[in-house]
This record gives sequence, C-alpha cells and structure tokens, in this order.
Amino acid sequence: MWLICSLHFALSSGQDLVGVKDFILSGDAVALGDQCVRLTPPIDWAGGSAWYREAIDLEGSFEMEVELMFGCDDIGGADGIVFAFTPYQGLIGGSGEGMGFRGLRPSLGLEFDTWENEHLLDPPEDHVALLQHGYVNHTYNLKGPILIPNVEDCKLHKIAINWDHQSLVLSVGLDGKEVLSYQDDIVKNIFFGESKLYWGVTAATGRYNNQHEICFRKLEFMEPLASFQFHPREVKLLIRGNIFPLDVSFRRGAGALTEDQIPELNKLLNLLNSNPDYELEIDGHVDELSNADANHDLSLDRVKNIREFLLAKGVSASRIHINAYGDKYPVDRKDPANAYRNNTRIDIRFYNPRT
Repeated sequence: MWLICSLHFALSSGQDLVGVKDFILSGDAVALGDQCVRLTPPIDWAGGSAWYREAIDLEGSFEMEVELMFGCDDIGGADGIVFAFTPYQGLIGGSGEGMGFRGLRPSLGLEFDTWENEHLLDPPEDHVALLQHGYVNHTYNLKGPILIPNVEDCKLHKIAINWDHQSLVLSVGLDGKEVLSYQDDIVKNIFFGESKLYWGVTAATGRYNNQHEICFRKLEFMEPLASFQFHPREVKLLIRGNIFPLDVSFRRGAGALTEDQIPELNKLLNLLNSNPDYELEIDGHVDELSNADANHDLSLDRVKNIREFLLAKGVSASRIHINAYGDKYPVDRKDPANAYRNNTRIDIRFYNPRT
C-alpha cells in the first residue's frame, strides 16, 4: 500500500464528463456520455487518441480499469486499440494497421488487435500483444500475440492493466481473466532510464473499419517511494537522536494501519534506507480512557503494525525496537478535552548504536 493519487469516475446518465477533461483528444476522437471517448467512428481511414495530460512515474505502481468497445463487425471489422507509453507528449503514430502506435520511439504498446494482417504475422483470431518502439510487426514483440475471445461484439469489455514497480511485472486482464503478464525492468530496458512517461489510448481503421470506444473506470497512480522525505530540519533532529512524534493518527481504539498513514511511514522507510548504520526505536502511547491493560495492548498493537510494515519493506528486524507504554506517560494532564489527541501518539528515536 502506497500513497495513491486516484481518479474514480462515477457513472450517471446526464452527468458532466468527469475525467475526460484530464485527457487530450486528437484526430477523430470525441467525448461521449458517462466517462467515455469514441476513438474512431466506423468509417475507413479514421484515427483517434486520448492522452492523459500528466506524466506518470513507473518508479511507482499503477492500476487502470477501463472498458473497451471494439465495434460490431466481427467479419470485416478493423483494426484495434493500443495503450501507448512514451516519454514525449502529444505524439501520434501511423494509422490503419499501425493503430496510432506505429513509429513511436521509444515506446511501449499494449495492443488489442482484431484484424489479421498476414504480413505483420497477425493470427486470424483477435489477440493481445506487448509491443515496443512503434513496431507493429510481431517479430519485434516483447510478448505475444496471445489469442483472446472475439471482442467485436458491440459490448464493452473490462480491461485491467497493473504495473507493480517492485516486482517489475506488467499484467493485463480481459473480462476478469489475466491474458498477459510480462516481467522486466521497463524503465531501464525500454525507456533508457526515463521513468516519467505519458500514456494514451490510440485506435485506427484502414480499408476496413469498426467503431472503437473507451470508458475510464479507475485510474490509480502510486507515488514513488523516493518522493516521501522528512524536511531537512526534521532529519537533523532525528540524526541527533531527538525524540520525534510521528505524524500518524489511528482510529480510536484501533491498532490497524490505514492508507493515510502510509506517506509518513514511507518517510521513515526512506530515512532508514539512507542511513543503514542507524536503528529505530518506536514508542507507543495512548490516552487514559480505558483500563491500563487494554491501553498497553492497544499501544503494543500499533507499534507492532508499524514494525511489520517496515519489515515487509525489507528493513532488518535487528534495526527496529518497539516499546508499548500504554497510558503511563501522558503529555497533557490539564485539558481533558484534548487528552486523546495529545496523549495518543507514536514517538520515534533514531540512533547509531556504534556512536
């Protein structure tokens, strides 16, 4: 779980297009109702694209859920849709069999192809493939072509595209079933070390056609770990061994971590990773609104969960020390109204055992 910048698009008839405004439409692409874009009409030699306005960073993971419509003509319908990733904004690739992707370099393309171009080594069936550098000939594929069921059926098909920056796995699902998985250091081997990319969805027709549409359902882009840092003044205090309050708030009576705590814990993780000789002491404190035993157990549960988070991120257990103090050391005895807020806290101390 990392900090997530997400766009969840609510669906209701007659509602303004929420989310489409975050995309740049070009060519024959037009906005439709809900959160949808028609990329091409069912006419020959059409082409359209929708590009997300902001760059995303592959040093963080992402999840995309969309719905695609590939048209209604199964026998004579063409050509398909490509999810394209490139460091450059506003580029458009070749039309027709190029599906708006051909010629983009450097690039990564996830192709959903519904037409057999024999000279490109397309299979007769609908298929998915992972392309690179604007090549649509399957000789140059990173993965595929992989056969999929017929999708030219006038229906919206659910597509899930997930990138896990830690395992370096790109996975693709179609209608709830994984159809492609690819593991590689894409940033290094495809984009020559550039992790910030623009992405878009392109489609094209040629001498045969189909209507192509996309509806955006969920987009989650997770910020890279390196972006979470304590302020330099805070780092100085921590390196000196000062007791420092961690900015994490728990639900009353609960010890489980929540998503809004993860940014602060990622700051702590970065500090540990950048200072490998240092160890960390985590002290849990709670208010006096319950009995002493319950308060001790609650403070222990909280510091344990923080430790488990750090261990799961690769920090050695020998570097993390926890203490559960319950309600023994309140910092505010004068204002009962603020006692919970002030006395319920996580304190940390960062120190070098060799000095």
